[in-house]
Amino acid sequence: MTSIALKDTLDTALAMLRTVDSTDVNTMFDCLVELELLARDAVADHSVAELLHTNPMFMQEELPLSTAA
Repeated sequence: MTSIALKDTLDTALAMLRTVDSTDVNTMFDCLVELELLARDAVADHSVAELLHTNPMFMQEELPLSTAA
């Protein structure tokens, strides 16, 4: 996930917080749930991107075919 995507996620979260109806408990709860899902997706996307970027597979030793069987 690029820094632009992370910034977009934060902008979306801020927009949600600015527009939530703070007099309605159900609306506030729904907003919090949406924020949690938004954050989880952003963290997961960023983690996958970082993992793919570091490419840990090249650090593993190659196993002989007889070991795999």
